[in-house]
Amino acid sequence: MTGGIEFHIGESKERIQTALHNLITNGTEFVEDVLIRTAKGNKRWNRAIGKSETVNNKRTKIYGSYQDIHERKEAELELLKGQRKSGEK
Repeated sequence: MTGGIEFHIGESKERIQTALHNLITNGTEFVEDVLIRTAKGNKRWNRAIGKSETVNNKRTKIYGSYQDIHERKEAELELLKGQRKSGEK
């Protein structure tokens, strides 16, 4: 389960590790917006989704997906930045 973790940056890496641990241990599903560094070195926002299947109270499968949300997340962060500046005036 470590393949791909190295692409996560900073606190995104810690959050995805915790989310995966909780998914495996407790079956706690997750949706996390995470910042990754691509193979070409670019920073990109992705949404990580993790789910599991349980049979007889035992985790039998974990699975998930990543969605590229970079443009939406960048717009959201710019909006929040603008709102904070407006509140300062």
